[in-house]
Amino acid sequence: MRRWHGRKGASKPVAARLLAWGMIVLVMGMPLEAVGQGGDSELRRGLECYRNLDLPCARAHLRAALASPDLDREGRVVAYLHLGFTHVVLGKRDAAIEAFLQALELEPTHRLSPTDSPKIREVFEEARRRFLASDQIAPSITHYPLPAEKRVPAGKKVDITANVTDNRSIESVTLYYRSVGDLRYLSTAMLPHEGKAFIGVIPAFLVTPVGVEYYIEARDEAGNVTLSASAADPYTIRVEREKAWYKKWWVWGIGAAIVGTSVGISLVAGGGGKAVSSECCAEIVVDPSTIP
Repeated sequence: MRRWHGRKGASKPVAARLLAWGMIVLVMGMPLEAVGQGGDSELRRGLECYRNLDLPCARAHLRAALASPDLDREGRVVAYLHLGFTHVVLGKRDAAIEAFLQALELEPTHRLSPTDSPKIREVFEEARRRFLASDQIAPSITHYPLPAEKRVPAGKKVDITANVTDNRSIESVTLYYRSVGDLRYLSTAMLPHEGKAFIGVIPAFLVTPVGVEYYIEARDEAGNVTLSASAADPYTIRVEREKAWYKKWWVWGIGAAIVGTSVGISLVAGGGGKAVSSECCAEIVVDPSTIP
């Protein structure tokens, strides 16, 4: 076994540092077969060299892969990440951060595994902080509230839909809602639906005749926030008022049936048990719209 002999403070060989950092397995955990076909040859060689701890070879082939115009997006993310890993091990921190920044431009939500090398994760997180700090553009929300003249049924949930986009990545979209007159808002996450759409639900128990107020908040990973309406100036949903129980059609239908039955029984009883002609009894029909 070869031993490392050197002055105090000198760097150990690259292979020894790789073993110490537990970097033998690819951080991405991605098999070579998963890499796309564009620029595939150089990328495969670069990853193979990385696995074999031949870092100069890995760096050369990864750079060649990135220079290839036909390397697809997924392949470029893999190449930039492994180029960053290689630079970290070679002690080139600035070059590693630059490679990680390029990877994040292509895949803003990428994260390293907690089981990856602490040294690599520390450099990657620094790159990610710089990446987020450079994002000054807030998300965009497109939402069309219900027209003022439209009312929704009481006691039924209301789906709220909005299209939300961001120049990089969206961290969360939140729906805030309350009954008109309440001081505090409740909240629920709006979930991705189709395309750029997000949907949140106002629960049925809150949809009462007093009405509902709501607004939408979108936040990106850099902390930029956009509101559609606001807590002080929310959207309003008008809710139909429920009819009094005695004005509902089914109440009068049951009432009419009971009255008709009672009249029939009375006539039979009054006839001393004799048959009563069907012509004796008029049908009772009540039009609910005529009831005040």
